[in-house]
Amino acid sequence: MHTVDHYLESLKGIRKNRLEEVVDYIRTKYPHVEESCSLSPKWNYPTFKTGDNYVALASVKNYISIHFGRYGATKIIGERNPKIQTKVGCVNIKDKDEWPIEDIQKAIDFTLR
Repeated sequence: MHTVDHYLESLKGIRKNRLEEVVDYIRTKYPHVEESCSLSPKWNYPTFKTGDNYVALASVKNYISIHFGRYGATKIIGERNPKIQTKVGCVNIKDKDEWPIEDIQKAIDFTLR
C-alpha cells in the first residue's frame, strides 16, 4: 500500500523539504484527519480529509500543487502572493517561487477546521 511517507521518501530536494513541512504541520495540528495517498484512482497523492473537506499535495514537474477541497482557500494564498498561480481549487507553487508557508498554513486551517 502506498502511504504518505512512501510518497515523501520518493521525492528529492526542495520539493521534498517543502512537502514534509506541510505534512508535519497537518499531522501536528490535525491528528484526527483521515490520511491517505490517493485523490482518485488515477492519481496517488498525499490527501488529508475531514468530512467533505480535504487538502491534497502533489510534486509535479517543476512545482508543487496543493489542492483544497473548500472554496475560498486558494484566495488566502493568492491575495498575498500574486506570482503564484492559483485556480479555484488549487495553487501551483514553482520551485523558484518564495515558499509562503504561513499563508499555506492559513489555507489549511480554513479547509480542515
